[in-house]
Amino acid sequence: MRLWGVRRFALELERGGAYRGGELLCGRVLLEAAAPLRVRALEVAARGGATTHWLQGRSVGINAVSSDFTAVETYLRRRQLLLRGGFFKTLER
Repeated sequence: MRLWGVRRFALELERGGAYRGGELLCGRVLLEAAAPLRVRALEVAARGGATTHWLQGRSVGINAVSSDFTAVETYLRRRQLLLRGGFFKTLER
């Protein structure tokens, strides 16, 4: 997604991108404007999870039986307001 007036937007995590459920995320948000930019608020939304799929087979007499499994786990769903206010703030380059 390209944001108008934004040269660079990144989320840098202190430990890279792999975490377990319950671990604390630490890092910083980098926003580089292409020109002075007026903003009313800045909010970051983060989502993390895992999906897995596997087949399990077994023999029942002369027949082979296969079971299909899928699991989904959500570890993180959070919105964090970084800049707030009812008025515009100007972000400089």
